[in-house]
Amino acid sequence: MQRKRKAPAPVVVAAPSVDNVIAIKSKVKGRTSSAPQQQQPPASSTEASSVSIAIQFPAMNESSADAYNDTIDRILLNSESRQGPKNATIFESSSFGSKSPYKDSTGGKLTAEELNQLSVLSSTVDVSVRERGDSSNIDAACDTKKDNGHDFNWSCIDVDSVTQLIGLLEDHVKSALAIDLIREARQAHDQEDEEWWEEDTQSSRSCWMNRFGILRQGLQAATILLSIMISPNMDRSVFNEDVIESIIALMRVHLVNHIIPSLSCTGHTASFASMDVCCDDETPQEEDKEEKEEETAAAPRKKQKVTKKKAKKLEKEETASPQILIKLLKKVYMGISSTVGLLTNLIERIDFLIHAVSVDDQPLLSICASALSSLTIDPAVGSGASRENTSHTHAVQMACVSLVTTIFRKHPKHRIVILEDLFPLLLKIPTSKRSMRTFPVRLFIKASRVSSVYGKKSSSGPCRVVTPHGGLRGDGQDFIQVITVLILSMIQACVTMPYSRSCQDKDETNARRLSSGLAECERTCKIFTTLLVQRCSKKGEEGGASEFRPILSNLVDDLLLVQLLPQFPSAEMLLLEICRKLCDDLVANSAVGNGKRTISSEPTYLTTAMDTVGTICSDTAAKISLARENPLVFAEEVDVDALNKGADPSSDSAEVNRCSCGRTTLVDTFMLDCDRCHNWFHGSCVGIAKDKLPDVWICDECTMQIMVVDQMKVFCAKNNDKESSFGKSQGKLDLSQDDKVHIMRVLLLNFLIHQEKLSDSTFSCNSRKFHLARFVKDINTDRKSSEGNVFSNVDLIQSQLLDMWDLQIDSDHGVFSQNYQRCEYLSDEGNAKLMLTLNASKSQLVASFPQLLGVIVALMGDENNVSLRKLAVKALSQIVQTDSSLMAQRSVREAATKRFNDEAISVREAAVSLVGFYVLQTPEAAKAFHIPLLLRLNDEGISVRKRVIKIFKDLISVNPSYPERAAVLMMLLARASDKKEDDGVRDLIYETFSTLWFATSDDVDRVHSSAAIVTPLRDTTSSRMNFVRDTARQMIEVITISSASKHLANLVQDMLNGQGEKSEEKKASQRKIDRVAAEKHCAKIVACLVEELVVFEENRDNLSQKEAGQQLVSILTTLHVFAEASPSLLLGHYDNLLHYLKAENGVPLTSESSIVIQVCRILSHLSPCLSSLNIQQLLHGEISKDLVRIAYKFGMLAAGAAVECLVKLATHQESERHNPLMTALMKLVRTFYTHLLKMKNTAQDLSKLKDKERNNIHRALSVLGYICRHHHGRSQAIINGDVQDFVEVTPPDLTWENLPSSCYIIFKTYLSKRDTSTKCKALRAIAGIFSSYPRIMLAFEQEGTLCKVMSIDAKPELQLEALQCWREILITEEQRIESGEAKRQMESKADITTSKKVSGDQDGDASLIGACCIQHAPRIFAMTSSVDPKIRLHSLLLIETLLRQGLVNPMEMIPVLFGLQGDLKHAQIRLCAHKMLVEETEKRPDMIRQLLSEGIRHCYDFQHKIYKDTDAITAVTRNKGPNNIVQIECIFGQIFRDSVRNSRSHSIRVIKSLLNRFTSKDPDDSPTSRVPLLSFTSEVLAYLPYNHLGDVLYVIHNIASIVNLESNEVLAKMTTFLRCYGLSEKDAGTADKVKLRRLLNKSQFKKEDKMKFAELCAAANSIVLLVRLSTFLREAYSGVTTARLMEYHPGEKERITDRGISRIDDTLAFHSKFPHAISPDGKQVDLDVLVNQYIEFCRVCKDYDLDELPHNT
Repeated sequence: MQRKRKAPAPVVVAAPSVDNVIAIKSKVKGRTSSAPQQQQPPASSTEASSVSIAIQFPAMNESSADAYNDTIDRILLNSESRQGPKNATIFESSSFGSKSPYKDSTGGKLTAEELNQLSVLSSTVDVSVRERGDSSNIDAACDTKKDNGHDFNWSCIDVDSVTQLIGLLEDHVKSALAIDLIREARQAHDQEDEEWWEEDTQSSRSCWMNRFGILRQGLQAATILLSIMISPNMDRSVFNEDVIESIIALMRVHLVNHIIPSLSCTGHTASFASMDVCCDDETPQEEDKEEKEEETAAAPRKKQKVTKKKAKKLEKEETASPQILIKLLKKVYMGISSTVGLLTNLIERIDFLIHAVSVDDQPLLSICASALSSLTIDPAVGSGASRENTSHTHAVQMACVSLVTTIFRKHPKHRIVILEDLFPLLLKIPTSKRSMRTFPVRLFIKASRVSSVYGKKSSSGPCRVVTPHGGLRGDGQDFIQVITVLILSMIQACVTMPYSRSCQDKDETNARRLSSGLAECERTCKIFTTLLVQRCSKKGEEGGASEFRPILSNLVDDLLLVQLLPQFPSAEMLLLEICRKLCDDLVANSAVGNGKRTISSEPTYLTTAMDTVGTICSDTAAKISLARENPLVFAEEVDVDALNKGADPSSDSAEVNRCSCGRTTLVDTFMLDCDRCHNWFHGSCVGIAKDKLPDVWICDECTMQIMVVDQMKVFCAKNNDKESSFGKSQGKLDLSQDDKVHIMRVLLLNFLIHQEKLSDSTFSCNSRKFHLARFVKDINTDRKSSEGNVFSNVDLIQSQLLDMWDLQIDSDHGVFSQNYQRCEYLSDEGNAKLMLTLNASKSQLVASFPQLLGVIVALMGDENNVSLRKLAVKALSQIVQTDSSLMAQRSVREAATKRFNDEAISVREAAVSLVGFYVLQTPEAAKAFHIPLLLRLNDEGISVRKRVIKIFKDLISVNPSYPERAAVLMMLLARASDKKEDDGVRDLIYETFSTLWFATSDDVDRVHSSAAIVTPLRDTTSSRMNFVRDTARQMIEVITISSASKHLANLVQDMLNGQGEKSEEKKASQRKIDRVAAEKHCAKIVACLVEELVVFEENRDNLSQKEAGQQLVSILTTLHVFAEASPSLLLGHYDNLLHYLKAENGVPLTSESSIVIQVCRILSHLSPCLSSLNIQQLLHGEISKDLVRIAYKFGMLAAGAAVECLVKLATHQESERHNPLMTALMKLVRTFYTHLLKMKNTAQDLSKLKDKERNNIHRALSVLGYICRHHHGRSQAIINGDVQDFVEVTPPDLTWENLPSSCYIIFKTYLSKRDTSTKCKALRAIAGIFSSYPRIMLAFEQEGTLCKVMSIDAKPELQLEALQCWREILITEEQRIESGEAKRQMESKADITTSKKVSGDQDGDASLIGACCIQHAPRIFAMTSSVDPKIRLHSLLLIETLLRQGLVNPMEMIPVLFGLQGDLKHAQIRLCAHKMLVEETEKRPDMIRQLLSEGIRHCYDFQHKIYKDTDAITAVTRNKGPNNIVQIECIFGQIFRDSVRNSRSHSIRVIKSLLNRFTSKDPDDSPTSRVPLLSFTSEVLAYLPYNHLGDVLYVIHNIASIVNLESNEVLAKMTTFLRCYGLSEKDAGTADKVKLRRLLNKSQFKKEDKMKFAELCAAANSIVLLVRLSTFLREAYSGVTTARLMEYHPGEKERITDRGISRIDDTLAFHSKFPHAISPDGKQVDLDVLVNQYIEFCRVCKDYDLDELPHNT
């Protein structure tokens, strides 16, 4: 309870000024505003400067009444002695200055003192009690107040005197009506009339000040007139409708012509000058202006030369003129602003007038329109705007809001008109951020925006913070639009008192049922929402739809902001109605529910609607979640006996900190002690300042316990239950949820009563009544569920609530509070929690939330509307961002996951964003969505891939121990290595790895320094090393699960080269710095990897052999990655790897082989960087023995790696010619060379030898081939490929120089052996020579050997080996050129010329290899149709390499690739061919479209060759999709989707070429081949992925044309043919199978006749296929209707509604097969099959309905 203040002694004054009168009135009335008062704006200058005074009036008796009459009579006599102005209501705008007859006029006969006296008398008329259901309350209230001393009433004045006074006051009002200060000021400025502004020396007043005085006195007079008319018991004869109309006109004119432009500072603008004047007396002189313009135009003009100086002067004058006008108008603005108090007083009296007097409809609507125009004031737009304008604007707008609300409540018939008038006004209200929201509200649950994980702000989402002072300004204050306050005020004003009605429920015959007092409120909400949504949904710019949509969004933001404020209970009702209306429109625009789309709205409106619904739902979800976390806690049981009713406030026993904020350590701050439980609370948390400390303060928990006791006493007293358990104080009271709700409602009503007492406003009263009506409605709804509660007497509760309806507040007592001397209500924080808890338990919006969420989830599954699916997913994402627990619901989770496979990229991106936010908020749920998210890394949508990358980046950053991180990182590496990947995606991947792996020391320090704000400081050096160590371990994990390290090597290489992270935008110096930093960081990673080797050796005893082998291989493979990227990084660590070459690691043989391979490759990469000292160290070691041992012991891959390492070290430039390594190498060479010489003449067929002997030969061939592959000699004969000079030498004569020539001869010898495996080994060995000396391959090809090994007569194994060898040679040469090695080798030659260096002839040898392959391109193409799938695959891979290097013609290759799309049994071949087609599509899209039809024929021929059974020939694939539904797709679907269907003209061209196959005849086609080909083509047409209905209609349209033309001709031919065998035309029409078969058997067909009949049936089958196709397309696509077919024309304009179609999944499969009538050898003809085909053709011709098709067919 607040302390009482002593009232100041009254001061008696006489004839105060008008400013003081306003202040007096405020003090007498004891209230500030009739609008909802959250926080008062700053006082105006007029009110701030007033003196706080009071006037003592004599008690009302006969003498005082006579005194008042004498005062009035004296005023009237004085006025009669004065000469009033003539024609006071007429004003000529041209008469200004000293000659003006009104310079000294007062506008009437009453003086300023007399008007002030009358104003003081009027201010004592008590009108403080507002209307509360009946206008008679004013009279009753005033009669009551007579006993309190406020006893002046105009009814005590003589009626004749009042009538005469009214006439005098009316003159002042009419004089004021003629004043238009701003227009007069503009005209004085335009006419340069300085006298209008100058002050008169005699009166010290200027002309404009005199006219301002007339205006001011008119406003005073109008206020006095209204005071007379609303006085109780006033004689109705004094009422004058003309006077009322004049007052209303003055209010309107002053508001529109003065107040609005002065507060907005827009009087100088052109828009104000062109605005129509509200005054009826104004006569704009348009005719004079037109005459002057015509005279000016008619006058001849002379061309004048304008100098620069003169032009500048003119420009300066034009600029200065408006500035002068603005400066002059500031004086007028200040004067007008001083009348704001008079205007608000006038508006308030008009409000009272509407209560007391019946006003006609026209004045009412005029008042309403004028009051609404005040909402357009924008105090922030003008250059002269000030803070004072804001306070004045607030005062005017609040008075107008109260006035409009009164009209809206008192006159229901005008409600629709008023609501419709709002919408033109909505387009004129201020839209700037500063002036759009000016009404202050005080928030204690602040809904702040939530930032998403990607840096974007979501459209909604309250943060879960409950704070008593947590607003934007730090004091809990925020702002909403005034128009929102008006709308809510009008809705709440419609509330009515519930009344009894008969109960229809037989079980409740004794219960009193009350009507809903919210029916009119709900009706108003529906009308307003319907009107607003109608304007938002209009198409295009019609009706300002684009302007109304942001208005809707702003309104919803305001409603959500005030939803939990007790003063705005109607906000929830309006939000719910908006949700319902928008959801209805969204569902009507979709196929959800009835499966049909009933309306078609604009996409922008659907976006606004879905975003609005999502915003409301997300806010609702946030408040539900917030209520769970911050509920208003009740004690489970209230111990009645334990209540310390007599607690001594001075006692300090058992005092603890019980503040809800939980800050127990915060003691150096102001705290309060509860005088009941003696617990301490922070003053800032309970909303009490130190300087406003109450005498007694009780905490919220004690207040609730007190309220429980009070309510029990009330119930016991009402029920006369003196023997209740409560009366006996036995036991504890168990409160149910409904009991707690009842207590919370009482606490809320007590708070509203307290607020209503403070503000004494109709708005507060309506808010309380709205809550009461809603409580009564909820009680009626929950009547049955309340049984068994403590407060279970529903009728008693309802009666108590209704007793509060017309509550008279005359004390501080609450309605139900009887034992405590104050109204029990909670603190600010308690009220905030109370509203939050009530909202979560009883709110209709919360109750409707599951339904709204269900609508959004249902719209996510609308397969026919892509935009709605995307918007629904985004809306669900908004909701999940505020309450991630919703994703735990199965329906929501499944709906979101299903959208991962949506056909629209935008929908998939939205779904990924939704799931991404959820897994980041709930890391433990990431595993459930890991695989779906990982698959989206291969999504065709760039935005989808980017979104997934960001999600995984944040997920691993937040949770470094994410169990699936290795798989994620591996996929990211694969995407970055894809040459076709988008640059933006690749940059994002580089950024991800830069953050996760390659962050520099500065970046690591920056991360940890920011973390040190909330965590203890850590050692930065240790942090850096831990980061590097974690990076090394993550890389090892990636290598462990991935067999290919190439992707990681590419990433490291790019990072070291400064690529990624938009490096092209950086300067060269910065890129150099980045490269140096990256190299240092990689050196640290390598050091950590070597350290991991040491740790592995220390812990390997705890691992099994298999685990140890896998871990060791992973570490060495990771080191090899860095050696491949930058060999210098391992210079200081290679000696730690040498002992692994001994192959004594105690791991399985496969792991041992991998270990030596990785170490050998590391040394090979490292060899160019080795110095002479390093070489000397290696020469004196045992590395040569280890490498030779590997060549003998391990497989070919390990032997090849060891030989490469040995060759590179032995031939190092820093090595001596005869070093130990070269000696070991030559010893190895001679050993294998000797063995080959020895065994070459043993046998022609080496397969007859023992396996060991044959294996030794193969090893010798392989090792010598590897050595020759890395051989680089200087023999010109070898370099030039002069094979005729090659000589086979003996082993002693074998040297390093003649090694390739000698080996070439012996390799050819073994190539001529009969043994296929030996031939393959010899061919690979020769390929090694070709890699080093490409010119030898040219000689090899000229000899014809190359043609032999690739011929069709060669063994498949040899063909396969040849393909692999040629591809390896091409790739080796490509790598040699791209790496720069070829250039270095060229420059190292002494005889190289400058011209060759300039021309870059380093790729000359590579072109020779390509030329050899080009010679055999036809054979390579033919090998793609080989029966052996391995040959097909490797021939395709060779073609890919040739195509990439530009060595093959794409025109020859594309049909081959189309043919391979039919390789259905080998997915790898199909995928490889499709990838090549996609690449060619990007380069040559027109070529793909032109060759698609031909490619389909190649595909059929391919299948016909590979699959001997024609039944296996098909153009579709069948795969199981979700829910085990078989999905049928065309094998050319992806090609059609990527390169054809994006253009309607292209798709039509392709479809037309396919349909032409049914009409054109190839002479080479026989009946046995034509029908299967057409069946194949029809399957393609049936299952192409059409995305436009026009494509399907085009197919059906052309089928109808073909059938119409061809069917009759074919039928006639068949009838003519069969007539010779006894079949009449009648029989042909009936097509009886039995009869036809009997006739044909009887006639004994000859073979020639059977073949002729087969040809006719083949032609008939083509017609049948087309009809089947047409029928299938009609059933498969829902948009193909009879009406649509009838109106279709191929040349019609494209329709938007035809886009985005898809095939129905449950359609029956297309049947395209026919039984074979002719045997494969063509000797036998099955006559029964032909008869069946003929019968089907006849039936098709009979049943096919051409009438359903367009007439132009």
